[in-house]
Amino acid sequence: MAFGNNSLLLGGAGVTRTITVTSNGELPVAIGAVTISGPNAGNFTFTGTNTCANTTRAVGATCTITVRFRASGGLGAKNATLNIASNALGAPTTIAMTANATL
Repeated sequence: MAFGNNSLLLGGAGVTRTITVTSNGELPVAIGAVTISGPNAGNFTFTGTNTCANTTRAVGATCTITVRFRASGGLGAKNATLNIASNALGAPTTIAMTANATL
């Protein structure tokens, strides 16, 4: 998931992205912790709505996670991973997040 550019000098609100998670299986899915990890995890934070963590979703139901990127810690590429723990086949679900800190 790409966040694009964010200026170190201008600061501001950063860049946000919202992820919609859908329960596509034949049974309800139990979602556990939703975390951010990786070399630049501190640049990515949860903001606004996170209706997924520690919930059970019926078949076909959705929930949302909103993540903000804010430039800090020098110029260049910033990378982290969004981790969604659940009882789904192949869990945890991981989503690579990328952004760029600019002047």
